[in-house]
Amino acid sequence: MADLERYSDYNNLDEEDAGYGGRRHTVLGKLLKLFVFLFLASICLVILVRMLLSGYYPKEMKRFYMTDALLAYAETETLDPEKISIGVPYDSNKEASFVAANLFIEKNAGALQLSVRMTSRTFEILAERLGETEKISYNGDSSSLFVFQLQDNYGNRYTPSYTDDDSYLWYHATKLCFDGVDLSDELDLAWIRLDIYYVGEGELSSDAEPYASIPVYVLKSELA
Repeated sequence: MADLERYSDYNNLDEEDAGYGGRRHTVLGKLLKLFVFLFLASICLVILVRMLLSGYYPKEMKRFYMTDALLAYAETETLDPEKISIGVPYDSNKEASFVAANLFIEKNAGALQLSVRMTSRTFEILAERLGETEKISYNGDSSSLFVFQLQDNYGNRYTPSYTDDDSYLWYHATKLCFDGVDLSDELDLAWIRLDIYYVGEGELSSDAEPYASIPVYVLKSELA
């Protein structure tokens, strides 16, 4: 009988140990679940922040800027700028390096304004295309790396009369203002595109091919 009582004691001891171990595993399981939840929540938060900021631009990039030419025009005429949505606002639908937005058109004054945004990925892609082993550094001045031009389907080219750069979070934006653009109905435009040339520390040659192009103003279903 005494032996049976001894066996009973051993069994009770095992159950207590098992209960302690079970509680320990339960605590570890809860901690693991909490860690997974916090990890997933942080990823969702980053994605949400990126989505919210994907359409954000500083005020200067979203305003119609009064260049010297527009100020002179406004002395005798009334300005009526039109803000237009860009149908295809990027240079590539697979791996966009540049995104255009905030397009303003003032036909009578011959003005076209827009902003172009870049990210750190822009310069990684640029380094890959140039065969560089390291990401190309950017000092916040877009003119140190790029030249921006407008071109229409007639071959007319225009250079900016005013530019402004701004950097925020992981974005870099450039405001581009073009004056003297022929937007008359008589010209019968089909499209105007923004050509972006990479020049680095050099100068733009006359036979250079654009590094990227964005069809910013399409009037007819003709490819830009």
